[in-house]
Amino acid sequence: SIEIYKQVPIKIENIKNIDNRCIGNKLRITPISNRDEYYIDFVHSFIDKLMSKLFNKPLLKIEKKSFKYNEEIKTKFFILKVNKLSNFNKPIDILINGDNRYIYNNIISNNLNIVQMNEKVPLIKIYYQDRVPSRAVSYIEALTQSFINDNLSENNKQTNQILNFITNELEKIKKELKNSEIKLKDYRVLNRAVEPSIQASTFIKKLSSIDFSISENKLRVHIINNLVKFIETNHNLDAISPALTELKDTTTLKLTELLNELQLKKNELLVDLTPRHPKVIEIDSKINIIKNKIVLNIKNMQKQILEKDKNLKKIKNSYEKRIEDLPEKERKIINIKRNYEVSSKMYNFLLEKQLENEILKVVNISKYKIIDKAYSTFSPIENKSKLILISSIFIGFFIGVVIITLYYIYSDKILTIKDIKSRTNTPIYGSIPSLKKDESEFIEKYSNLRTNLQLSENKFKTISLNSTVDYEDKEMVAINLSYSFSMIDYKTLIINLDMRNNRISRILDIDIDNGIGEYLNGTCSLDKIIYQTKHKNLDIITIGRGSFNISKLLLSKSLETLIDRLKINYDYIILNVTPFGLLTDTKHIMKISDINLVVFKEAYSHKEYLASMNQMKEQNGITNLGVVFLENS
Repeated sequence: SIEIYKQVPIKIENIKNIDNRCIGNKLRITPISNRDEYYIDFVHSFIDKLMSKLFNKPLLKIEKKSFKYNEEIKTKFFILKVNKLSNFNKPIDILINGDNRYIYNNIISNNLNIVQMNEKVPLIKIYYQDRVPSRAVSYIEALTQSFINDNLSENNKQTNQILNFITNELEKIKKELKNSEIKLKDYRVLNRAVEPSIQASTFIKKLSSIDFSISENKLRVHIINNLVKFIETNHNLDAISPALTELKDTTTLKLTELLNELQLKKNELLVDLTPRHPKVIEIDSKINIIKNKIVLNIKNMQKQILEKDKNLKKIKNSYEKRIEDLPEKERKIINIKRNYEVSSKMYNFLLEKQLENEILKVVNISKYKIIDKAYSTFSPIENKSKLILISSIFIGFFIGVVIITLYYIYSDKILTIKDIKSRTNTPIYGSIPSLKKDESEFIEKYSNLRTNLQLSENKFKTISLNSTVDYEDKEMVAINLSYSFSMIDYKTLIINLDMRNNRISRILDIDIDNGIGEYLNGTCSLDKIIYQTKHKNLDIITIGRGSFNISKLLLSKSLETLIDRLKINYDYIILNVTPFGLLTDTKHIMKISDINLVVFKEAYSHKEYLASMNQMKEQNGITNLGVVFLENS
């Protein structure tokens, strides 16, 4: 098969994963000739099919039906849309991957290699191995550009915060400047252009200067407070440089540059070394020391800026008290003119700062640079000879034999009835062989199961069939056991309480209409929910069609009352319930049953399921338990 990268005739969109089992598997899209439609199904390798046979593991399968291009399709595994870009007549295989983390761990990390060119020079080389050379080049280009863009974005964060603050302050100052200008003009008109005295002019000059310093310091307070908040919530200190530049803190700026160099060196070392290597530990120690110095410097600077703010406000208060002794007209002209001058100066100051930060943002460049663009040699770096292929077949066969042997020795699944006996003292009422093996033996074993239940010390009229998880075939046991009772003229009723599936109804060919949900909801009478099957003495109550609360149904007192009522007309009632490993409310039904048969399936049920059953027995006081073992061979 040939892998295509750029000139692909289809495009897959709107992919949504429903079942995680499909991740890592291949899908085959087969075009239908002379129709704008296609088939889609999973592709299984020889190994997959072999493992499925050996371990009875079902292969993923999609129901065969045709789908139209450019329309969203939904299966039980996924949702996607196949857009047709150009005509094609051969099947196309696509690989289903998970999220970005899955792609990195399972594909990229195995093919990506980053090495430092020289210990004394901060220069790295990136290698990426791929079956398609142009895709390898595209990936490296995307990786390096993303790295640079992320660094630029981090650097611009602090600058953007400063710009936002300046913009907001400019709006406020603009309004204040306009108001103070109007007040000054009105005052001069009313007082016939009275000029302030020499003393008043001195106060205006002093207070204007102090107010301007306070306003100027307000910007520094905002920046330093944001900076402290940032370092307290972020371990990465790369993005604080713009704020330090604004605060003119060259000492801490140099420390951040040194920190960046050490972090880059650490990243380079981690390509080949583990975090516990002495060289990495030494750099970590230096990084922590520098980080602590940076944090200490910033917090000390915060104290200085806040202290300066206090001192300026004290000086301002002292001047304002001295103004109180002046005549009223002098006081008014001082305040009006002072507000006007401060607003004017501050407006110009903020405009300058806005321009500075805009320029800083424009000229901001990443500390990382691409020295040489990605390229491919376009020559193969791996050999695929016949010898390797033949060797692989023999090695694969040997590994398969070893895996099978180890599987039977160390398998975590129940393989024989001995596995059950060694892990629980719960009585085993029956061991049922596969129908494919021998039909007469199959019927006989169900007769033995029925007899074991009948000969028990307790009279079992209500029998629940349960399992730990799905697909342990409890439904088949429920049907065959019910049929076994009905064959010897016992009136038998199956009640399906597994709200998640209607498999029993399908097998018995019963159309679902009203069921137990409708009865317990009070929307249907009892005679409307009991259906006769094709077998004599065997009736069924289905789950119904209506939408109802499962927990409410299972915990309902009406359910217990219904079962007591049905016992009058039926010799045996078989309950098919939701696996107790999936729904804890099932345990309520188990308490009202005479006997609870838990089904375990050979080579499917895990040994830990027995521990779950034992735990339920001890913790929930459900002692009326029994086991049915289903053989696969």
